[in-house]
Amino acid sequence: MEAQKDTVIVVGDMNATVWSQGMKPLKDAGLRGWEGIPTWSRENPLLAVPIDYVLYRKGESSFIESSGYEVGPDLGSDHRPVTRDLVW
Repeated sequence: MEAQKDTVIVVGDMNATVWSQGMKPLKDAGLRGWEGIPTWSRENPLLAVPIDYVLYRKGESSFIESSGYEVGPDLGSDHRPVTRDLVW
């Protein structure tokens, strides 16, 4: 991904925290949007961790910025919804 010169947006349940080794390639590729707000563990709030992401990186000749990020309320799933407003 580091060689990719276009704008990149990665969205999903990564099943990994920002401090997990598996997320290192995404961080090394310059992706932004690593808020540490818990999105998982409805059963035990003390074990809640951020594993759902909306990550982004601007391209070589483009502009992209986040104009808002929100982790939504508990809607009955073990994951909370995540939204990010991107402007490009």
